[in-house]
Amino acid sequence: MTQGQLFEPPSSGSKLDKTISGVACRVLIDVSGYARELDYLMPDQLVESARVGSIVRVRLRNRVVKGWLTSINLVDSQVAPVDLKPVLNIYSVGPSAEIVELARWISSRFVGPMRTVLSSASPNRIIKSDPRFRARATFPVSSAELSRAVRTNTSVQLITEPSDTGVDLAIELGRAGQTLIIVKSPSEVDWLVGVLRRNGVSASNYETDWAAGLRGDTVVGTAKAALASLVRPSAFLVLDSHSGHYKMRRSPHWDVSTVLQQRADNLDLPLVFASPFPAVATIDRVDSVARVSAINAKGIGPKVEVLDLCVQEERGSKLLSIKLVEALRKRGNGLIVINRKGSSNLLYCGSCSAAITSEDGSSLMIELDGQLVVPGGTEVRPPLCQHCGSRKLKRYRLGVKGLASQLESLVEGDVVTIDASTKQIPSASFYVGTSAAIYRNLPVSMIAFADIDSELSTPGFRTRYEVASQVIAAKRVLGSGDVLLAQTSQVKNPFIRWLVGEDPTELISCERQSRQMFSLPPFGHVAAMKGPSADKAAARLVAAGLQVLGPNDGSYLVKSETAESLCSDLAKARSELGSDIKIEVDPLNV
Repeated sequence: MTQGQLFEPPSSGSKLDKTISGVACRVLIDVSGYARELDYLMPDQLVESARVGSIVRVRLRNRVVKGWLTSINLVDSQVAPVDLKPVLNIYSVGPSAEIVELARWISSRFVGPMRTVLSSASPNRIIKSDPRFRARATFPVSSAELSRAVRTNTSVQLITEPSDTGVDLAIELGRAGQTLIIVKSPSEVDWLVGVLRRNGVSASNYETDWAAGLRGDTVVGTAKAALASLVRPSAFLVLDSHSGHYKMRRSPHWDVSTVLQQRADNLDLPLVFASPFPAVATIDRVDSVARVSAINAKGIGPKVEVLDLCVQEERGSKLLSIKLVEALRKRGNGLIVINRKGSSNLLYCGSCSAAITSEDGSSLMIELDGQLVVPGGTEVRPPLCQHCGSRKLKRYRLGVKGLASQLESLVEGDVVTIDASTKQIPSASFYVGTSAAIYRNLPVSMIAFADIDSELSTPGFRTRYEVASQVIAAKRVLGSGDVLLAQTSQVKNPFIRWLVGEDPTELISCERQSRQMFSLPPFGHVAAMKGPSADKAAARLVAAGLQVLGPNDGSYLVKSETAESLCSDLAKARSELGSDIKIEVDPLNV
């Protein structure tokens, strides 16, 4: 049979031929809400081209649908081959057999449909034949830390410098053999693929060249690339492994580090995580931890300065301290990062620190057209403090717009505000924006975090990692001779010490204590659960001996000492009560 015949769609109106001979196979149907695997007959003329993971077309009731081959030559089918409906054709090359089994494990471990995992692992266009493998020259790994992991096929967490992008690790592993490299964003994928190719590594973007892994190329991609089909993998590498981008937003909500650890164990391959501030769960999962300094990262990072707001002569206004303004004036350009849009209308007295209220103290006042007014009220008075009479009034918790407005009166030069929705950025000397502005390649030699204390006090168990991601990005944007500045009232905070270049051991220890106190991974496992049947499911899980917290806005938090018991009980409750229960195992934000 020719290749064209193999992929020719079935003729409309054709009847099933009961005399077709072949072997029994199992297909996972690609239909939303349909989680069953069904048995079909693989005709003899298709058997030679069929692979576990191949995408096929079959009949389901009165329609033709796609699905994935999950098994061929079945011996446990409950239906005789002669009574099975035949596979109509092989639609496309699909995930490898290894990925099919990994998808089954992910479905069980993270309590979600296997179908969506295989969908993420499948090509976004039809591939009619298996790509041809191309052998490539390899070179031994020279780095001591990498060499040990590659030689023993173990996992290692490398603690890198914040200004180190990990490109040296990627080049070294890529030259040693086919490597799967995971990075945070599509822009990083394109950049790293270019760097690898310029250094003699045959590398491809997973999103645009799905078949590259089957040709033997080193594959670079975002989180979804953890499911890339590879023909002869030699190692896995995850850069900036602390990032929240490595948690899938689609059910089942699997994370890259857990899945790649399982994959590395299955294949007996080395797994390397690299991060300036590694996650506690990852540290506990790997075989070893080492601190490294990339040669190319030494001496190119910015100078880090911390302004202690507890020192009176540095205070100035609420967020624009005297030394911050002096530094901006000296450099003539800069970006101030503050993750609040707009500005607060609430005022306080700069002399006595009293809140500005109405005369009877019952309502807070705001400034409007140069006068103090009560929102929705009738009281109006000049802008002065009701206690001491001072006209030195200041705003509470300035946001991007409020801070930019104040900065305009303190520096010479244009001030522009930026947030994630800003499309066109006009040329200016100074910029004030949210953390999204860090990634906009602004022509500045200084980045200042105006209110890092508020960032660190935000509720959530990933707060330190989220702020760390902003700091790391800022350090990589700036170069030698530039300045990264942070204003804080807690100079002894382990995070601030890490920011100025100290060993992250103390910071990691604080994160470990917090997670251990609340039995969060790796000291326990949690799952967020919501949906119409969540109340009934919560009652059953309590009866099963699991700790259930809530409801909070219709959502429950389920806790267990082990992931196995948590996921098995959740899967059982879901199967009994219906798929309308939405489950996220080990969510990022608790």
